[in-house]
Amino acid sequence: MTAPAPRARLAVAVAALVTSSIAAVQWYRTARPGDRSVLVVDNSEELTEALRRRADAPKEDPRPPRPVGPADPFARRNGLVREPVDESVARLFYPGLAVDWRSVHHPLVWFARRPDSRVGCRFTEHPRGEWVIRTNAHGFRDDGPVSAIRPDLRILVAGDSQVEGVCPTDETIPERIEHRLAVRRPSATVELLNGGIGSHSPYNYLGTLERYLELDPDLLLVFVFGGNDFRGMIPIRRYFHREPVPTGGRLRQRDLDAVADELLGLAYSEFGQLYYFLNHPSERDVAVRTLDRIARTIRDLAEDRGIRTLFVYVPAPLSGNPLGYREVRDELLATAGLTGSELAVTDELADAWLERAAAADLSVLDLRPVFARSEERLFWKDGHLDREGNERVASRVANAIEWLLREEEAGSGPGEVLGQVEDRVDACEPPDVRAAAKDEQDR
Repeated sequence: MTAPAPRARLAVAVAALVTSSIAAVQWYRTARPGDRSVLVVDNSEELTEALRRRADAPKEDPRPPRPVGPADPFARRNGLVREPVDESVARLFYPGLAVDWRSVHHPLVWFARRPDSRVGCRFTEHPRGEWVIRTNAHGFRDDGPVSAIRPDLRILVAGDSQVEGVCPTDETIPERIEHRLAVRRPSATVELLNGGIGSHSPYNYLGTLERYLELDPDLLLVFVFGGNDFRGMIPIRRYFHREPVPTGGRLRQRDLDAVADELLGLAYSEFGQLYYFLNHPSERDVAVRTLDRIARTIRDLAEDRGIRTLFVYVPAPLSGNPLGYREVRDELLATAGLTGSELAVTDELADAWLERAAAADLSVLDLRPVFARSEERLFWKDGHLDREGNERVASRVANAIEWLLREEEAGSGPGEVLGQVEDRVDACEPPDVRAAAKDEQDR
């Protein structure tokens, strides 16, 4: 390497696809028939009963809190309550531990991928039709090992199934970002580590950072997904706070079955989240405050290790990509018993969190304008980003990384909402980069 990449320490957080009261677990076909990327596991009754028993148990405990991980002092400072989660508890919140052989318990992230695994995937909506998914010795989705020689720029990526990807490895968001950065910095080595896992939510994103601190990343990308991250935090938060599951409301999860016949992932992510917050409006502020506390804890731990943070918000399909769904939007809402104004709850949650993020001096890239402009649908039927969706996210995030690296070199500080400075982010992409990336993908 003749010119090492700047060692600006960054951390990017981008939102991801997780569970609702019915747990949706990312699933790749092995010997099972069919063509599915999502397995719906309904353990809501068991989880509800477990949370009720815990809420009813005596709360006084004279012992000091048990340690969880390296973020503990920052979590306490930010008012973030956590406890260790052993495998028996983790199985309540991540039923994939019981049904997916690739999944294993880990004390920091709670739900992880088995290292050195290999599984075939068939997904006919994708042009390739089928591919093989591999994890390396560290549990990252990657066809190769973590580099033994320290690269010039090492990027750790945390997120859910949107980051893990319903696509071949070379089409995942981390791989597309890596390609773009390599084109821009040909004299430097760039390595992205894909730690995204289906069913993860912001608590797990913090755990991902804790787990892989020893790899000394220069940049942490944590994808926050608006489709169900706000809802996805709630069950495990209730466990930590010893609160029961709220009851009541006019909207019922089973009413989504008709939507699930056509768009399974949409039904059990975006609509499932909407159902919850429409039934329990007071929980909206709880979700926003929880995400704020987790995000500040991630930023504080990262800064303590010399890492700068960037949070990237990825919108939900129906509310975020309205032109792509314009032919079916009204029908889907009617089938789910929802109105257009109720669909806006997702954006209201995002706006509330972004306002808190700005007040906390967090740097944020809001991708809603990118998705809102697209007349093309950017998600598969299962609710995961498709090839073009991955490409557009990777393009904007790579631009933001380049812009932040330049700002770091100039000595600028954090705290800018990058969605409000799109022109400067756009200016970071050389004209030939997108063409080169598109040509490589087509090949």
